[in-house]
Amino acid sequence: MNLSVKLIGLHILQVFVILLFCIGYFPRKPILNEISVKDEDDDSLNPIFDKLVIVMIDALRSDFLYYKNSSKFYNVHRLINEGHGIGFTAYASPPTVTLPRLKGILTGSTPIFLDAILNVAEGDDSSNLKEHDSILKQFYLDDKKINFYGDDTWLKLFGKDMFNEFEGTSSFFVKDFIEVDNNVTRHVQPNLNNKENWDILVLHYLGLDHIGHALGSSPPEMSAKQEELDIIINNIYESLDEDSLLLVLGDHGMTDSGNHGGSTNSETNAAMCFLSKKFQFEQEDKNILPIVNKNEDYEYLTQIQQVDLVPTLMSLFNLPIPKNNVGILIEDLINPFFDIQAKNQLLKRNMKQLNELLNQDSGNFREESDNIEHMKILQEKLMDTSTSYNYPLLYTSIALMGVLFLINIYVTFELQFQYLFVIVLSLILGISSFATSFIEEEHKVWYWLLIFVIVSQFFFFKKINIENSLNTLGLLFFIRLLKSWNNSGQKFFYYDLISNFLESHELFCWILNFVTVLSPSKLYSTDSMFIKITQPLIALQLFIYKVNWEIKNSKLNWSFFLQNIKMLYTNEEMISVARFFFKICFINLAINRFRKPKNKNFQIAIITTILILQSSIINIPMFLCFIIIENFIEKLNFGKEHTIIVEILLEYLSFFSFGNTNSIATIDLINAYNGISASYDIKIVGFLMMTSTFAPSIFFSLKQSSRDYSLTLKYSLILNSLWGFLFLLSCFIGRYHLFVWSVFSPKLCYFLAWHVFMNLIIKIILPLLVF
Repeated sequence: MNLSVKLIGLHILQVFVILLFCIGYFPRKPILNEISVKDEDDDSLNPIFDKLVIVMIDALRSDFLYYKNSSKFYNVHRLINEGHGIGFTAYASPPTVTLPRLKGILTGSTPIFLDAILNVAEGDDSSNLKEHDSILKQFYLDDKKINFYGDDTWLKLFGKDMFNEFEGTSSFFVKDFIEVDNNVTRHVQPNLNNKENWDILVLHYLGLDHIGHALGSSPPEMSAKQEELDIIINNIYESLDEDSLLLVLGDHGMTDSGNHGGSTNSETNAAMCFLSKKFQFEQEDKNILPIVNKNEDYEYLTQIQQVDLVPTLMSLFNLPIPKNNVGILIEDLINPFFDIQAKNQLLKRNMKQLNELLNQDSGNFREESDNIEHMKILQEKLMDTSTSYNYPLLYTSIALMGVLFLINIYVTFELQFQYLFVIVLSLILGISSFATSFIEEEHKVWYWLLIFVIVSQFFFFKKINIENSLNTLGLLFFIRLLKSWNNSGQKFFYYDLISNFLESHELFCWILNFVTVLSPSKLYSTDSMFIKITQPLIALQLFIYKVNWEIKNSKLNWSFFLQNIKMLYTNEEMISVARFFFKICFINLAINRFRKPKNKNFQIAIITTILILQSSIINIPMFLCFIIIENFIEKLNFGKEHTIIVEILLEYLSFFSFGNTNSIATIDLINAYNGISASYDIKIVGFLMMTSTFAPSIFFSLKQSSRDYSLTLKYSLILNSLWGFLFLLSCFIGRYHLFVWSVFSPKLCYFLAWHVFMNLIIKIILPLLVF
């Protein structure tokens, strides 16, 4: 059997084993399927409110609502200061993405990490809550009419039958932060004018989250969006009577770069406030809004668990607490409306529900303060035991990974220095997987391994002369530039970065971008007139598209120039231009594939152009560095085996240098919509997102494959074999580690994604299609 076929088969087996481990590591959480019903004692209590308006503002970080320098919610500040509202910082358990947070907010349950992955699976039904107990389910069973407008994740979770009226907007078309909110706001006034048509009004605004993804957490657009939402909230409040409650909250926060999904304080501390004309709270001086002093932990006012909303809201409307709730009553909201006897009844009901969920006897009812503390202990236990692992699958997959490593060695073994060196690299990576700090700062492992390989090659295998010395120094210099381009780790955040310099020196950045889009043509020479004509046109079209995108989505003000040359595109034209760009590139790839030239660099140049399109503005010049690095590698003439090892290390290092980390918070969706209209196919968006995320790695992977397809597969297989076995073992050992959801689980998802996308699609399939 051909060696390449064997290697492909072993790669597929490796992916299967990792997938098997993931299934065991991310199981479905066992839940109670019953629906809570009222006890007889509940009839003695009266609801405090009869109408509820929920204004969910996606990614409303606590400081966006409370801190002076970050918040423009002036009307909300006034209402809370006047005693008509009360605010909290609500802790959102990781993963901090919309779908799992909505499940937590509406059912009171803790999420599982798999929910973060299902968050982007539009057609997935596994997260459906239609038949499960929740806030909406209880309102629905109480014959409340529910109207919903906003993020269609709600419709994915609950179906359409739950709602009296509804209109969903897509949460993943992140380039839009105007129309996506206007489509919600246009329903507000008609509903306020016709209050008989609803009891529960849900509005989920996505614009603020989209601004974060596109521009970061503090651009001018963020302030404008807050002012817009503040006016809407005030109008709703003024239209409601005393028996109506207005709830304003965020599902999670965001990092300074505008992303989320991880477990940092900026991501987990979201805002939550309750507004009503019935409220008469007395605000302490230290809590007068806006807060002047910044809290570095984003903990403003009183901190609660986000899931505490569930029993509190149900108590205010005198409805049963959903079965899977782990939240406890928010005393500050309950105290003004219930006497001691009624409050004790509510506490007893909450404690009984928590004990049933924990499958233990409720025990004797204690003094009020003791009951609150006891419920906090129950809550902590329930949150700690929210996941049960599938041990047979975990044991089997770890054992299979060990066996597969031995098989890989048996099939590929050769007594050669470079081969043995790859095994040593795999061992080093595997050992580093047992330390969470090395996973969080993995880019440093790849950087120093690469430096060691290059320096050792120079001193031990190359003739030391001026030319080799200068080429080696040049190579090391540009690799150091890559390291300084973006923040690439999770533990440390730096400001003296090339990306920050380019952001503040716009003209210089665009000069570099223009040079970069022309640079792929330097990878090849051709006698094809079609290619000679089309390639510069492709590069020019790419540059103009990127300038248009930046004009529409940032502060760049070059519209006068593009108008003069009639190249200023509308949104619809930009979609058409991007699609035309993709088509021209694919036609060029097909023509050159048919010609079967010996030099494969033209194919790489065309794909590099696509990768540049899928990259952010400040990362585009990195491809110029990549091409220069490859030029130095060619001049040093390391030899095929050693060159491929260097390029494999560059493949991983460049992934982190692009601003990626082992946290899902750094996944950038902004370039996943090039050429995509509002009615998009999630599979295409997913593929574009993966292309954007792994763009630099794709470049270096193709360079390896163009040198020697079989050798690339062999070294990649061996590198991932021992490393994979030890990494799965570290995940198993760390399954109860404090950082299991913030470190091990995201890394495991990236590890699987790398094997599926990079190793199967890019390393195996793509070279067969284009070379």
